[in-house]
Amino acid sequence: MKKVYVYGGAFDPVTVGHTAIITELLNLLKKEPESYLYILVSDNDTKNYAADCEDRMAMIVNTVNSLHSLYSDTTDAPSAVNDGEPSEIFRRVRIHDEVARTAEALKDLMVHREFENAQITLVIGCDEWESLAKKKWKDSDWLLQNVNFIVVPRDGYFR
Repeated sequence: MKKVYVYGGAFDPVTVGHTAIITELLNLLKKEPESYLYILVSDNDTKNYAADCEDRMAMIVNTVNSLHSLYSDTTDAPSAVNDGEPSEIFRRVRIHDEVARTAEALKDLMVHREFENAQITLVIGCDEWESLAKKKWKDSDWLLQNVNFIVVPRDGYFR
């Protein structure tokens, strides 16, 4: 079964925590050849960002690119890596910007022909999970009924 992991955020700025989560998701892609990773850079008009969406997008692209050497196939000749060819895993990573609402983005993804009948898993922090569970998200009922979740603990966040 195709799996799609969706990790979204403001990435304002990209943190060590974001990088660690992306690294773990890339590890899942390595184990699951039919899986994909979608990274969604939010641009919600109700929030004030320190950096504009274009700059935050560039930060996340640079972060993903910096992880490439960890996933290059060591059985390939060095020239295959040096020619700028992405490893197979990175062909299954998509980065989208200007995402206003999570549910809207996931609904759009689910109707995409490439991903119909795919298992969608949303990766969120424990603080966001709490907010979603309290139904503070737009279309929270739909999200809770239609997608799977990986909830990531955050240092210093205790309730």
